[in-house]
Amino acid sequence: MNRWGIPLSLELQVRKRDRHCVYCHVRLRAPSSKAYKRRHATWEHFDNERYADKGIMDINVALCCLSCNSSKGEKLLHEWLGSPYCKARKINKSTVANPVKHFLRCYPVRSAKCRRCRSAVSLSRVGINSNAR
Repeated sequence: MNRWGIPLSLELQVRKRDRHCVYCHVRLRAPSSKAYKRRHATWEHFDNERYADKGIMDINVALCCLSCNSSKGEKLLHEWLGSPYCKARKINKSTVANPVKHFLRCYPVRSAKCRRCRSAVSLSRVGINSNAR
């Protein structure tokens, strides 16, 4: 297991599959002081709250570039896909790699909680069409 709790067999499978960022498709590189940091491969959990859930780990992890991972942070994937960062880079449900599309099909989000008041907010109200797949 690596330091994020990802079993070695899954880590090898994901590293072989994800040679480009699953969001912006930039070619990934191993972190080094010489490489352009934007291209550094970083581990991404589509659902950060379920990072240790072994029941979904095989579809919840992928590799993405440092820029996309930093931008997403702890946001819900559906929220982040509607962010200015994604809009500026034309990242959306149609342009992401298959592992992201698969996760979105398996775990569609119909609503989210407002971080300020903790009340339910319809994703269509915040500019995200939850019916699009």
